[in-house]
Amino acid sequence: MRSAQDNPTDNYRARRDVGGMLTELDLKILWVSRTLSDIDYRYEPEFVRLRQSSAHKDIKKLMREALISTYRRKRAPYVKLLAELRRQQLTSGAPKA
Repeated sequence: MRSAQDNPTDNYRARRDVGGMLTELDLKILWVSRTLSDIDYRYEPEFVRLRQSSAHKDIKKLMREALISTYRRKRAPYVKLLAELRRQQLTSGAPKA
């Protein structure tokens, strides 16, 4: 579900070891990334249960569409915020996550 860009932890660990402390912007990006991870973690069992369900395929399709819609709605504000924070990071001259 998640993209590799949602988890910049390794980049920040390397920056912290080389350049000292993380910036406030770095910490915000990590917090948003962690929030996205939490959402993914909470929804994954629902997708697995649905996949393994014995419900009719048409019902499963409708349920899957509803689940995906809810999942995307839950993630959307954090994905938008993460993109904005990364733009700020790029314009501030900080190393790219």
